[in-house]
Amino acid sequence: MFEKNKLKKNTFFLDYLRVLSCIAIVIIHINHNSIVDSTTLPESTRVIISYINSLLYWAVPMFFMISGYIFLGVKSKCTYKSMAKYYIKMIILILFTFTAFNIAELYIVNKSFYIDIFKDALYLTLKGKSWDHMWFLMTIFVAYLIFPLVRPFYDKADRDLDIFIFLFGIFTLVIPEINKILNIDIFSNFIFDYRIYFCFLGGYLSKKKVANNVLNNVTLVALLFITLLISGFFYWNKNLNINLTSFTNRLLTAVIAFLLFNIFANMINKKNDFFRFLSKYTLYIYIFHVAFIHILTKALKIFPYELKYPVIMVILSILIIFISSLLVGVIIKPIEEYVDKKIYGLFNIKE
Repeated sequence: MFEKNKLKKNTFFLDYLRVLSCIAIVIIHINHNSIVDSTTLPESTRVIISYINSLLYWAVPMFFMISGYIFLGVKSKCTYKSMAKYYIKMIILILFTFTAFNIAELYIVNKSFYIDIFKDALYLTLKGKSWDHMWFLMTIFVAYLIFPLVRPFYDKADRDLDIFIFLFGIFTLVIPEINKILNIDIFSNFIFDYRIYFCFLGGYLSKKKVANNVLNNVTLVALLFITLLISGFFYWNKNLNINLTSFTNRLLTAVIAFLLFNIFANMINKKNDFFRFLSKYTLYIYIFHVAFIHILTKALKIFPYELKYPVIMVILSILIIFISSLLVGVIIKPIEEYVDKKIYGLFNIKE
């Protein structure tokens, strides 16, 4: 079923995956805030919203898979020198965005600006205290530090790589689920976070892909459909006391992400200018969308699920928040690129 991936520069499908993953993340956070901040949302609605979210938790792992696919496969070089510009960019994003969010939060809590607000915000940033979704930047930065170490191993793409991916998946995905089911604690101190595994899995698929033929593609789609059906069956049958939703099950999240990744890789091989444009700003949308959601639910106390025609209101909220975050990205990206070039010039780092 697997074959060597010749990587004919087909990265167009990544644009679609970035955009769809970003939309899924916006939906997840809108739903989450609706559940947490609303005091009048019926319990039946909360259950439905939670289930919708459980089927979308493949979205963040997908971003890790895309990073692994690019830096462990597509990029011609992946050394610490060639990766330096990505490290610098990530450090700037972390310091700027974490501090900006902390300033906003301190202002809201204290209801005013004060002399030491910038110092306090920076201190919180250095302590790692910021909005929950910002963990992604720290984790992907760690992944960037690992990529140059494992890239030579991936370039061989031999049998050892197959064994590595298999064993890594066992220790980060399978064993933790067995521990939960049996209420035991074996190999729980595995050194790598399971999210880093998705980077390695993406890199693996840059080297060895599922063969692109009708039988395999139909099989992938069928397996995805069956996975979602099984997940739904156990979710709605609480008396079985088995939870296979991807919110709590790392393995199921990995299966869904793996299937979606291969479906798009096999079925999309043409450039789409609209998705290419949006994909350039998905990181900014990820960073800033939560601020707009907080304005909607925490400041304005607007909960789309409680309004008349909730489905329409939810879709409208998704569009407004997505577009607002996109506009922030369009404004910030040229500034960021200018700063990048200046810093790269100081360190003599070539693009």
